[in-house]
Amino acid sequence: MKKFLIFILIIVLLVVFSGMLFLAYVFNYIKREEIVKIKTDDIGKISLEIRDEERGFLRNLAEKVAEFIYDEAEKSNPQGDALPDEIDDKIREKLKEKIN
Repeated sequence: MKKFLIFILIIVLLVVFSGMLFLAYVFNYIKREEIVKIKTDDIGKISLEIRDEERGFLRNLAEKVAEFIYDEAEKSNPQGDALPDEIDDKIREKLKEKIN
């Protein structure tokens, strides 16, 4: 009996959740607010225009992801070498030559 009630509860929650998603879609469709606009210049350069609310959220999300990646990299590679030293040095020199 307990398993049956849990099964019914899960079905009800799925129906409610799918209804909420449908309503969110309908209300967003009615408002027709564009969160991201894609713009192109005369020369063909493509840029994204993001609303301020979403821009702050995306910036915060990017910072958290970068922090997570950095923390994981420190755990798995504490000395910080992505490549052996001689390869790192060669890449740095080539980048310095191209930049300067």
